[in-house]
Amino acid sequence: MKGDPVGLLKGLGVLAVIVSATANANPATFDFTGTVTASDVASVAAGTTINGTYTINLSNADPNSSDGPINPIFPWVRAVVGGAAYSQPVPGGTVFSSTATAGAFNFANSAPSALGSASQVTGGSFFYSAYDEEYSSRTSFAESTFSINDSTTAPFTSGGLPLLGANSLGTGSIFFAVNVSDANGVKFDYGPQLDYSITSLTPVQAAPEMDPASAAGGLTLLLGAIAVIRGRRRVVAAR
Repeated sequence: MKGDPVGLLKGLGVLAVIVSATANANPATFDFTGTVTASDVASVAAGTTINGTYTINLSNADPNSSDGPINPIFPWVRAVVGGAAYSQPVPGGTVFSSTATAGAFNFANSAPSALGSASQVTGGSFFYSAYDEEYSSRTSFAESTFSINDSTTAPFTSGGLPLLGANSLGTGSIFFAVNVSDANGVKFDYGPQLDYSITSLTPVQAAPEMDPASAAGGLTLLLGAIAVIRGRRRVVAAR
């Protein structure tokens, strides 16, 4: 009346599959370090070290604003836009967001703005780029971008996350824009901008999130499987 140890091990294997299947992918966050190459921001001079984070959350992309399968050859896009500036509902989250610190200067993307929000990640043959734009008024916004170019390989994973390799050139910028008009009435965006090179890009490891409902369902299946395994009886041939 003993349980089948081989079957029990198989049941534990089922547990691993269930846990894997019910884990939701987290937003992927990367630490970056770089050097300011040009700056209109008064408190930041060229040559200043800059560091911060990039967060990529492709699950926030809107299929209607996105295009193509993620692949190393043809361009693909994962994007979401919304808010009053785009006459669309406010997005529930961004595809890309960032923070940055350079000396006394600090920056962090806001949550999606009801006035206007646009966030995008795109890649293709030898390039990867991301940007986020959040309006603070009808005529002003803050924009954060970064890009990686590599002449030897696609600088991103099969899951659409950035890679900074030995042959990669990474750059980024932060732009505080106001929409103004020139003497001829032509509108353009004007304001201080900080440009920088990227010298390191390191993924931040985090434990996967578990969907409670899926986890509970998976646990029920596992317990049922173990009960069946323990309930097995050895069949002894009649002599």
